[in-house]
Amino acid sequence: MDIAAYALTKSQRVAICKWVKELKLLDRYASNLSRCVDLNQGKLHGMKSHDCHVLMQRLLLIAFNSLPKHIWKSLVELSHLFRELTSTTLNVEKLTVIEGNIPALLCKLEQIFFQSFFDSMEHVPIHLSYKDRVGGLVQYRWMYPFERFLHSLKNKVKNKERIEASICEAYLVEETSTFALFYYPDKIETRKTGYLVMLIQVKVLHLLLLYQFLIIQEEQQVDLNAAHLYVLLNCEEVQSYLEEVNPTTLDDEIDHDISSKFPAWFKHIEDMNSLNHEVYVRGTNGQLEFDFYINLSDIIQSEYIGFPIMKLVLFKYD
Repeated sequence: MDIAAYALTKSQRVAICKWVKELKLLDRYASNLSRCVDLNQGKLHGMKSHDCHVLMQRLLLIAFNSLPKHIWKSLVELSHLFRELTSTTLNVEKLTVIEGNIPALLCKLEQIFFQSFFDSMEHVPIHLSYKDRVGGLVQYRWMYPFERFLHSLKNKVKNKERIEASICEAYLVEETSTFALFYYPDKIETRKTGYLVMLIQVKVLHLLLLYQFLIIQEEQQVDLNAAHLYVLLNCEEVQSYLEEVNPTTLDDEIDHDISSKFPAWFKHIEDMNSLNHEVYVRGTNGQLEFDFYINLSDIIQSEYIGFPIMKLVLFKYD
């Protein structure tokens, strides 16, 4: 039997899956795609609907660029189609052109893939351009908020024999408690006032306690320590503690002691997946300013315990 032109070999599928597994995206841009990868079988599974949109709009044309040119171009057209339909700004004239191009694109896809692949879902794009012109931006018509709400309702189920009653009871308790919170004074810690109260209480704590670094390899421990020291030395709350590290230390030894001892001492006393070229930085040399173009070699994100959890991203340059 002849192999279809769009079919991938086992090694190609594994390479794509490995690429998806190691892919680094912006925070909250998509879910953890690495959990959907099966390297042994070369498959993607368990993807949420939003993950599928990210794959279709952004990753499809990169992942399958090794396919024959006529197949890849059809996939690129499909990717650009959904990017235009889900854009944050809509052009009515462009939507009219897209509505006329969708049938031609589906005909191209039907000439490539088996007919059994096409069902009602594959023909839905024909109606999407019209829906955009009538309903407006798709961001206000997503199903994601409703899916999240249904997920929260499912988590309220404690008695599976009385599902509806269990949801109603938990929902009423939540609504009643939320309504009652408005009668408590602000000095009492509640869900309504807890954010401000806790923020004041842990303002120093979440700066002192290093909770997690995303990069924890041993060979990068030096960068991790340098990042932690940089954060501490640039916090106003920490400046008063610098003089307490070792008051008897000579001036020549201050810098060495701060870099080697200060983070651990400070923690003890308080009880404690882009483009990488021509990164622009405006720098100074004396009284003159210069433009520097440098390469970004690493990104370290640190999280500090608190309410809310505070995140800080540091960039390391060559």
